[in-house]
Amino acid sequence: MLIEIDPIHDSFLRDHVVNGAPLLSTVMGLDVMVRAALLEVPGTVAEVRAVTVGPPIRFLTDEPRALAVYTAVGPSDTVHCHLVDRAERSVVHFSAEVVVTANAKPQPVAATEQRPADAFTLRARDVYPPYFHGPVFQVVGGATADGDGLVALLAQSSVEPRWAAEPLATAPLLLELCLQACGLFDLATTGRMMIPHSIEQVDSYVGVSRGAQAFVRRRSTSDVEHSVFDGEVVGADGRLLLRVEGYRTVDLGWAADPAAAARVRAGLGFRPVVVR
Repeated sequence: MLIEIDPIHDSFLRDHVVNGAPLLSTVMGLDVMVRAALLEVPGTVAEVRAVTVGPPIRFLTDEPRALAVYTAVGPSDTVHCHLVDRAERSVVHFSAEVVVTANAKPQPVAATEQRPADAFTLRARDVYPPYFHGPVFQVVGGATADGDGLVALLAQSSVEPRWAAEPLATAPLLLELCLQACGLFDLATTGRMMIPHSIEQVDSYVGVSRGAQAFVRRRSTSDVEHSVFDGEVVGADGRLLLRVEGYRTVDLGWAADPAAAARVRAGLGFRPVVVR
């Protein structure tokens, strides 16, 4: 599948800027690959596995970028996808395995109960900054510590980013909420800014996202290079909207402003802990 991403018309890119350049976010890169998989095998996405995040797709000018998703259909309608820049085909920016099924999955009742609105001790104004996201990706309306994890509330103002030329194949903001919640945990415990490295599996379900909450836990692991998280996003009706397993983060390469990181840590009620 070929796709052209235009920074002028795909304006959500301007709300995901790192070191002065818009980047194609992980959630939107995943959306491209899922769309390509559904063109190969029509149906409903059962799960997305083995997501890896390579070098970022940077937009240094307002010129469109031509991208390609190379697909291969394997057993059990599993579509292997690789997203590359057509000018640099040797560089894989994203890859994933998308499992397609003929029937929609039933939406299960979540094991985790939603928190009341007054339970969130960290406010959005203390998240952006240090987070670099613009309005489209400012999805955290509040957050708080939750035992050995963290719960984050989807901001009421959240509106799904949209491609100018194509419909969405996924619900990017729900995954973004989960990933940012994991990043807040990293930020509060290490003071470092972390970005996606890989995801073992994503399961998503059809449901109403308004009022959704993400619950994330950091795994105990011997992996010294990455933090590893599991999480789920629960709708206001108590049903599961999204489950993420084995989300690994990697150091962006620079620390957050110490005062901003301290506000996040204090708002969550965390003590500073260096993760080794």
